[in-house]
Amino acid sequence: MEPHAYWSNLKHKIKPHKEGAVNIVAFDNSGDYLFSGGQDKRIILLNSNSGKVITSYEGHGREVLDVCVSVCLWDIEKGEIPQTKSHA
Repeated sequence: MEPHAYWSNLKHKIKPHKEGAVNIVAFDNSGDYLFSGGQDKRIILLNSNSGKVITSYEGHGREVLDVCVSVCLWDIEKGEIPQTKSHA
């Protein structure tokens, strides 16, 4: 496929980071969410269908170089770890 052919399928052009380059992007398993890590020390969570920012995760000491998406460990929209029932 010619490189320019990819642009014909472009859905959204986004710039969620405050400054610097985007270092990494990763989709969740459903493809509904896109995580973007950048030089601005933030991870941005976006809706991959609309391109809208859902939330950002701040507090990294350095630029974000990698993102790993975990399936069941936390609620990505609320940014919380869900409470689980203890075993009896």
